[in-house]
Amino acid sequence: MLTSYPDEEAVFAAIVAGASGYLLKQIRGRDLIAALEAVGRGESLLDPAVTEKVLERIRRIATGTVTDGLARLTAQERTILALVAEALARRLSAPRLALALPAVFVGLGVAGGLERQDTYLATWRRQRTELASILEAAPALDSKATLVLSLVPDPGGFQATRVPYLASAWMSLLRNDPSVAGRTVVALPGWGSDCRPVAAGLSCTGGPGPGLHEWDRLVVLRFDPASFQYRLVREFPESAGAYRPRALIRPAPLSERALSLLVRPRLLARLLPGAGASDAMLTAP
Repeated sequence: MLTSYPDEEAVFAAIVAGASGYLLKQIRGRDLIAALEAVGRGESLLDPAVTEKVLERIRRIATGTVTDGLARLTAQERTILALVAEALARRLSAPRLALALPAVFVGLGVAGGLERQDTYLATWRRQRTELASILEAAPALDSKATLVLSLVPDPGGFQATRVPYLASAWMSLLRNDPSVAGRTVVALPGWGSDCRPVAAGLSCTGGPGPGLHEWDRLVVLRFDPASFQYRLVREFPESAGAYRPRALIRPAPLSERALSLLVRPRLLARLLPGAGASDAMLTAP
């Protein structure tokens, strides 16, 4: 996650949801590239600017000075937590070790409460299922193809592809193909992007990718809220047979990033039950 907010609640929420790293936007360009490459290799990162906030919160809980529902630890658990915080505080020069702070925090069940953990984890599992279903339906695309992700009717909720610029970024990231970002259209009228079938193709207004997209260049996936999966739209009667999506879909192995994000167990899978559940996600070949 790249954000402007060094808020401790946001840090814990992001990590519980499955984020591999938490960086602030003040980061230098070359450091951001290095961080993205590290996450792509399956490593984890925490911005040093938020580490002190995490440490301070652990110290407050360990000493019993926090009185809310996040601090329901026994005296023995507080002692262990204090020792862990002290040990890690002396080793924060290694960014990956810094991530162990919130990991321990969450692992002891004090990062937002178990009910909040369940919410974050369930949301991320659904989003992983959603993203995996796109790669299953269309592993790779012909260079002339336009991918339309249809959220019609509006399912509500928090889909990973609900915001057009995020959908484009996900498609480019998971496919390791920057050109896909410019060829991804999200159809969601409530957000100002509407695509309607006409004789020549899909006529899209508003949002990214406005204009007419010809049938023979289209691959349309429609979101199914019951399964949290996108499914290939196989035909449009309006196309008179010109819509042939399978001719534009290519087989392709999963990219290293897709494997890391959608297949391999996340950091919290070793700490929280259910954090690494597959929920119909992709399986490694």
